Amino acid sequence: MRQKIDFGIDLGTTNSAIACMQDGEAKVIKSDDNQMDTTPSRVAYNKKQTMFVGLSASSIFERDATSAFNNRKEIIPNSYQEFKRTMGTDFTYTSSHMNRSYTSEELSAEVLKKLKGYVLNEDVASAVITVPAMFKQSQLDATQRAAKLAGFKYCELLQEPIAASIAYGIKAGQTTGYWLVFDFGGGTFDAALMHVEDGIMKVVDTAGDNHLGGKDLDNAIVDKILIPELAKQCVLDDTLANNSTRKLLQDALKEKAEKTKIALSTRIHLKVEIEDLLDDNKEEIMADINISLEQYEKVSMPIFQRAIDITKDLLKRNHLSGNELSCLSLVGGPTFQQTLRRMLK
Repeated sequence: MRQKIDFGIDLGTTNSAIACMQDGEAKVIKSDDNQMDTTPSRVAYNKKQTMFVGLSASSIFERDATSAFNNRKEIIPNSYQEFKRTMGTDFTYTSSHMNRSYTSEELSAEVLKKLKGYVLNEDVASAVITVPAMFKQSQLDATQRAAKLAGFKYCELLQEPIAASIAYGIKAGQTTGYWLVFDFGGGTFDAALMHVEDGIMKVVDTAGDNHLGGKDLDNAIVDKILIPELAKQCVLDDTLANNSTRKLLQDALKEKAEKTKIALSTRIHLKVEIEDLLDDNKEEIMADINISLEQYEKVSMPIFQRAIDITKDLLKRNHLSGNELSCLSLVGGPTFQQTLRRMLK
C-alpha cells in the first residue's frame, strides 16, 4: 500500500496529463488513445448515451460544429471543452442526448477518470492536482469536488507555478534569488514571482488572468484572418450578417485556427485549406488561405502583450526589473511561439 502520493495530474483547459513518480523521477503515463503525453480536456455524448472523453470527444466536437454550420442551425451541443474556465460558477452544460445538464466539475471529473484509467493494475486513490495560482476559493473547491466525483479519496492541490518550477528542475537548495514562472496555457495565464527562503521554495507574489490563453489566439485567428479571407473567396454574406450563423462558422473554424497557431510557432508562412463547409448557396467551400507570420503576429501580439503587461506590473510592484531575475521558466503550449519569445526577450 502506498504511503505517499505518487501521482500528479495537470487538469488543463485544453489538454490534461497524469504522471507518476518512479525511482525519484516523474514519468508521464501515456494516453490509451494514441500513446500521447496529453489528453484533450473534452467530453462528448452520442445518441446511444455513450460517453467519450479525450481524443474521441474531439472528433465528435469537430463533426458537430461542421454539421451545425452546414445546416445553419444551432443545436444543443453534446460535446464540451474549455469547462475549466467556468469552474466555481453556476454555469451548466446542457446535453440533448442525456436529457440533463452538467456542471464544470462533473465534466472535469470525467477527464480525471480517463487519466486514472491509464494507470494499470492499481487503483489510484490519491493525487496531486495542479491549479492556476489565480484560482479563487470557489474554483479550488470545485476542483476538489471534481476529484471526489472521479473517485479520489484524497486530493492535494498544488499551484501550477510551483509544480512548473519543480518540473523544470529548479531545486530550493541549489537556486538563489528571484525567478519568474510565465505560464501561458490554453485558457489561463499565471505569472508567479518565486524565491527560495531557508531552502524552501516560495511563491512571493502572483498575477494573472483566468480568461487569457491559447484559446484567445484561436479566436483571433478565426475572427481576424480566416473569416475575412473566406468572405473574399466564398458566398457568405448572409451567414456573416447574422450573429447566430456567424457564431456557427466561428465554431466550425476553431480546429483550423488551433493548427494554424501551432504551425506558426516555427514557420513564417502557412497555407490553410478549408473544405467540408457549405456556403450560402449550399455549395462546398474549397478555399486556400495563405497566412504569413506577419499577419498572424498582427492579431496575436495584442493578446501576448496583455500577459506581458501583467508580468511587468507584477515585477514593478515587487521593485524588480527583468534583468534582476536569475531564471525565467516558460510553461504552456503558446510559450513555444517564436512571436511571444521575441516579445519576452
